[in-house]
Amino acid sequence: MAGRLHLVALLAGMMAACAVPVPPTGGPPDDRPPEIVDTTPEDGTTSVRPERVRIRFDEFIDGRSAATAVTVTPEPDRPPEIRPGGRSLDVIFREPLRDNTTYIVTVDTGLRDAHGVALSAPVRVAFATGDRINQGRLAGTVVKALDGSPDAGLDIYAYLMPDSTAPATLPGPDRPPDYRTQTDDAGRFSFSYLQEAPYFVLGVRDANRNRFAEAGETLAWPPVPVVAAAPDSSVTAGTWYSARIDTTAPVLRRAAALTTARIELTFDSDVRLVDRDGSRWELLDTLTARTMPVLDAYQPHDEPRRVVLRTNPFVGNAWEIWADGAVADSAGNTGVIGPLTFPSSARADTAQLRFEGFRVDTLAVESGVQFLYPETQAELLFSFPPDDAALRRGVAVLDTSGQGIDWTWSTETGTAVALGLPPGAPHRIEVDLAAFAGPDSLASVTVQPSPSRLLGELAGTVDPSLDSAVVRGWLDTRPPHIVRPDSSGAFVLDRLPGGSVLRLDLFLDLDGNGRWSFGSLAPFRAPEPIGWLDESPPVRARWETVIPDTLRIDQ
Repeated sequence: MAGRLHLVALLAGMMAACAVPVPPTGGPPDDRPPEIVDTTPEDGTTSVRPERVRIRFDEFIDGRSAATAVTVTPEPDRPPEIRPGGRSLDVIFREPLRDNTTYIVTVDTGLRDAHGVALSAPVRVAFATGDRINQGRLAGTVVKALDGSPDAGLDIYAYLMPDSTAPATLPGPDRPPDYRTQTDDAGRFSFSYLQEAPYFVLGVRDANRNRFAEAGETLAWPPVPVVAAAPDSSVTAGTWYSARIDTTAPVLRRAAALTTARIELTFDSDVRLVDRDGSRWELLDTLTARTMPVLDAYQPHDEPRRVVLRTNPFVGNAWEIWADGAVADSAGNTGVIGPLTFPSSARADTAQLRFEGFRVDTLAVESGVQFLYPETQAELLFSFPPDDAALRRGVAVLDTSGQGIDWTWSTETGTAVALGLPPGAPHRIEVDLAAFAGPDSLASVTVQPSPSRLLGELAGTVDPSLDSAVVRGWLDTRPPHIVRPDSSGAFVLDRLPGGSVLRLDLFLDLDGNGRWSFGSLAPFRAPEPIGWLDESPPVRARWETVIPDTLRIDQ
């Protein structure tokens, strides 16, 4: 018996010796970020050459999150070992430190405690191997260009520059940042212990953590070409505006012959046709160098990533399609499409034109009448583009007495046909389905432009000292209502749905293009100044609603 007890005690001792520290369980949920208790060496120490930097926190940390949360500046040739353990995090150097150099160990907000709560802001420990430590500081704030809210957790990269000129291009993988930090919950960032010199400072939503800006990533653009780091901690460099800037043209992913006279193109993102002109496209038989004319292009009304080309019948196994500037993505980017090679199809082109429904953006419905949302039109949807004769044969527009009236039509995609109707009274749109390869019956809808009793105006004043000001009113995901104030600063946004609440912004259109501009590198242009109003007063139908405060931009 004594032997068995001795064995149990021995096993218990071995288990205790091998146990992994874990946080205590129970109690209320922990939502407090971990905080530093102390560091070795202390922050700001000079004339030291530590083999490791130890950062001790007030609670257990998640070791898995530590591996990618730590950076060392200047970056060693051999990356340091990151060794978390319990409440401590060790950064162990694998090579001798440089003489007379300021080192900064930064732990970003990717570090979490054992409950998954992240640091609220980056922490840093600086020391110098010589008797002097760098004293340069710089700070700023990042807000989202969309609404002015703080952009928290954004990586901020500082690049040492030889003079006051910004780089000609965005730094890439061959030019890592000299210093790195992140924004806190209020969008603020700061650097300390920098070499006193000019820096190009850029914000990046670096999702893949490769430490350089790539197409499609959110960027925060600086207000000045470079920022000078100085010992004065009270100096701030201003406000950085962040936005996702898409400058990449749509890419053609697939080309396939649907029939002997129809080609379907699939892109990597939603696109729109610049126009439907077939001469923008080139179809080439790569075996004979013979070209085939493209008659026209259209888009299926429910598939914004696809474009269909109509041609004369063609055969062969190695056709190539390409174009330049024929389609644009949602950001307006265009470029060379293709070339992409595909075989022809033996399937005869026997598709029939079919009516596929109505599309009405409805503000309200009364007694069966659908009131159109302001600045929209009722649309007829088809399987492929109808011509004018087919539309006149199968579509009728009637007034309230049942008499036919004149109407016009237009289309951007070819398959969604917008009807131009007289203003005022309701109009009944009738489609003879039999005229479009359907049954012997009618499809109909009654629509009317929204009357003034359902609409209102939003009026306000912009600081009259702001030249070239533009006011935009945003409602849901629709395109904005845009107006330029008069010389006194007064503006009116009209034909707004009653009861709607708009998000407003105000920017200075310095380049005169009518759009807010993010800026550029070469030549350097700062983002156009912009300000925001989170919510307008609710728009009163039949009335002019006045915004009480003058709209301004903090510059």
